Amino acid sequence: MLNTVSLIVGLVILILMIGIILYFYLAAKHSELMDEWSVLRDKLRLRLDKLPLLLEVFRRAAPEQTALIQDMIALKSKAWPVEKPTPDVVHKHLDLTGKIKQIFELASKVEALKHDVVYLSAKKDLHALDVEIDEFVDPYNLKVRKYNKLLKFPWFLPAVLVSKYKKLPIFEFES
Repeated sequence: MLNTVSLIVGLVILILMIGIILYFYLAAKHSELMDEWSVLRDKLRLRLDKLPLLLEVFRRAAPEQTALIQDMIALKSKAWPVEKPTPDVVHKHLDLTGKIKQIFELASKVEALKHDVVYLSAKKDLHALDVEIDEFVDPYNLKVRKYNKLLKFPWFLPAVLVSKYKKLPIFEFES
């Protein structure tokens, strides 16, 4: 009788210890990802800060593109609160990236912009930021995929259920 009770108590303690270890492992991985996200978030915020100059110069040189400029302004406003990595934030920034590329393509056809120092400087800054973001996004996405895969393992289920740790979106369109 005493051996059975000791065995049950021992198993319960072992299961609790394993659960605590898994919880803290998950917490460490989540914290690591949030640190990565904060670096990416800062780069995205900086890009948003640099957009008004590009839009103003483009608006003056290509007034027929008001619809695109208005779309960009609306998208920038919607993308501004870059706090947490949510699917909505990811999609807005991916849409914004596409619109920036569209502006650069259209601007390449406007002769006045080819020599506009302000436009060329804004383009250079945004391009450099996009390169930094692209270089950072791939490792971030890889870590998010590993983290999301962890959440699917059955032994992490109790830790997931009692915590705030949920699946995070990757920073690209998933099919």
